[in-house]
Amino acid sequence: MSSESVQFSRAKSQQEIVSNVEYIRPLSEDERYLLEKGLSFPVSKKVVRAGGIIPSIESVFQKLPSVEAEKLRIQLVTVLKSQQPGTPNIAPSERRALNTLRQVDSIVITKGKATVVMNKSNYLQKVKQHLADGPYRQITGSSITSIMNKRKVEVGRCLRSVINHLGQGKWYRLYPKSAIQPRLYGLPKIHKADVPIRPIVDGIGSPPHELARFLASILKPLTGKSSTFIRNSYDFANKVAGLPLEMDEVLVSFDVISMYTNIPRADALEVTKRLLLADTTLGERTQLSVDEIVEGIRVCLNLDKFVFDTTVYSQEQGLAMGSPISPVLANIYMEDFEQIALAGYHCPPNVFWRYVDDTFVVIKRDNVNSFHDYLNSLNPHIKFSMEIESTSGTLPFLDCITHKVGGKLKTTVYQKPTDTGTVLSYSSAHPKSVYASIVSSMFRRVRALCTEEIDRTAAQIEIANKLQEIGYP
Repeated sequence: MSSESVQFSRAKSQQEIVSNVEYIRPLSEDERYLLEKGLSFPVSKKVVRAGGIIPSIESVFQKLPSVEAEKLRIQLVTVLKSQQPGTPNIAPSERRALNTLRQVDSIVITKGKATVVMNKSNYLQKVKQHLADGPYRQITGSSITSIMNKRKVEVGRCLRSVINHLGQGKWYRLYPKSAIQPRLYGLPKIHKADVPIRPIVDGIGSPPHELARFLASILKPLTGKSSTFIRNSYDFANKVAGLPLEMDEVLVSFDVISMYTNIPRADALEVTKRLLLADTTLGERTQLSVDEIVEGIRVCLNLDKFVFDTTVYSQEQGLAMGSPISPVLANIYMEDFEQIALAGYHCPPNVFWRYVDDTFVVIKRDNVNSFHDYLNSLNPHIKFSMEIESTSGTLPFLDCITHKVGGKLKTTVYQKPTDTGTVLSYSSAHPKSVYASIVSSMFRRVRALCTEEIDRTAAQIEIANKLQEIGYP
């Protein structure tokens, strides 16, 4: 079926989904409507030609026995020849708009909760300024390829030393097969003045990635045992609902500033080693010794090089961005930090809960500033920002807004400033089960996060209206 023969109807536009933050040029109606679908919107598939795919995987076939390889070639050709083109899910004018945007080299189109169009030179300048201001150093004289090859050797050496404790199968899975370099990109914070950049490092496929994932699975049971630990928004809503308050208590959020790049590596390793030595169940998870685990962690943390715009950078302090082991190490360190902090303060808060770098605290009003100063005095690297409840007695935390009502707490769903309410377009080329799952999860979220039925009902009506407006049946 050709796209020219399909009738396309446009559902009501989803407001503020496309942010042309620097007004590069006016977007045409087709460009804006196309971008409103979001960067995760898959255009309906085209037919994949056998001549284009078979040569690219011929090297795989050559590693197989000749009879088996020929059988697989025939099966692959049969599948490719039986393909049917998908029903077009964008209008011809939108496909032309897509091709036009692809050819504009002076802009960057990135995503968050919105699709953001930025001037490319300004985007590069913002990210480079962030790197210049942070704990990063440019590396000169060595290519990223040579650096990653050296890192591959380091990881391989570490794994070879423990092969007897891993077993051949697991050793092969963890051994780095490639030397893909981690790459940094920036997500614009469009709800803040001057649109600052939040850096993200994609380390998938880099030499230590699989080893870091494996070690993180060993360490994860060490976390979540503290009274300060919050698992997710649902855990928080369940714990906070109906919590009694004293008249002189207020809601406060103390957030760790740039947590990952400020966690002291040596201290995090020291706390981790102490917990591993005390863990009586460690032998059930791995045959590696504590020293071997700690050495593996050290190797992963030292592999903190990444590329941005062809320049190689090194992260000079903190936990390596983009490493699967960094979140669990951060939790281990922060749980230890919190226990020391709470035990040492003369009048500890009634409630102190943390999720990653955000905390929810119930504390005496007169102690707010002194407790904030106390937290910031404990370690020269770990600093906290502070947000106090609004004049109406509300405070956002995770996906909830916490309300003070009649001496108790209740929660409703919080829509963050960055949340444009984007929902996957119903014309996307996803299976229908995906849309059903999206709708189900939206209603399930409301039921779990709203304490009172009246708030639940209002939020469900809002969701139903929103889905209807954007074309959901």
